[in-house]
Amino acid sequence: MATGDADLVWRLMSEISHCMLIYHDGKAMRARPMSGSVDREKNAVWFLVGAGLRDDLEKTDGKVCLSFVDDVQSVFLSVSGSSEFSSDAELTAEVRGKVSQRWHGELAHETAEIGTLRVTPVIAEYWRHPTTELMIALDALASGATHMVDGAAGVTGRVDLTV
Repeated sequence: MATGDADLVWRLMSEISHCMLIYHDGKAMRARPMSGSVDREKNAVWFLVGAGLRDDLEKTDGKVCLSFVDDVQSVFLSVSGSSEFSSDAELTAEVRGKVSQRWHGELAHETAEIGTLRVTPVIAEYWRHPTTELMIALDALASGATHMVDGAAGVTGRVDLTV
């Protein structure tokens, strides 16, 4: 794994920050919009979670996927890993201070029902597609046109994020 690829994945998670958390509840795949706090030093993405999601995740094997999309820059990122719930009040307060409240109206207030979900990334895949003819030309020059995606120059990669 190239260090630059891992750097790119962590940077994209930080920049995009909003994602869909995908898990299997034993019967079907489920997805929920989430806003996280990325902490590369701890190899973690932190989320605030309510009792409903906590209960759902406790019934799973802990494997999750985070799906990030940046429509403006045409970047797609899929991060698979393991999840772990914590009801530690100090950790929850710390994460509450870092995450966007955009999706968390009911989670913005302190309550015993709110906890923290830690996702430990294991593997990531990304797709970066140029969005204009100029970007396609620049990307082709930069990459030597070695990466082709659906007939247009683009960059893809798979990154092992295990520490």
